[in-house]
Amino acid sequence: MENGRLGLERLLARTADLDAVYFSNDDMALGGYFHCLATGVSIPSQLAIFGYNGLDIGRATPQPLSTIRTPRVETGKVAAQLVVNNAPSQVVDLGFELIEGATA
Repeated sequence: MENGRLGLERLLARTADLDAVYFSNDDMALGGYFHCLATGVSIPSQLAIFGYNGLDIGRATPQPLSTIRTPRVETGKVAAQLVVNNAPSQVVDLGFELIEGATA
């Protein structure tokens, strides 16, 4: 979370007209979320925040986190099968789910 908080702090210092931020994972997005709460940045009216992973903790905040949920367990299983089977490189689409929280 701390990396998300620090990253957003630096980004906002350099980019005054920023209106949305996508974080590469929910932990970082929550760090950004808490930075906004601490500094008075209104979510989502001043800044929309979007995460990635669909972690349960994202629903435990006062404004549930907008995020993309991926099938992490299935992803691990498929990856392990490909490695064990020494499979050639390939694209595997396991899909995703858009979670419309209150932060974007």
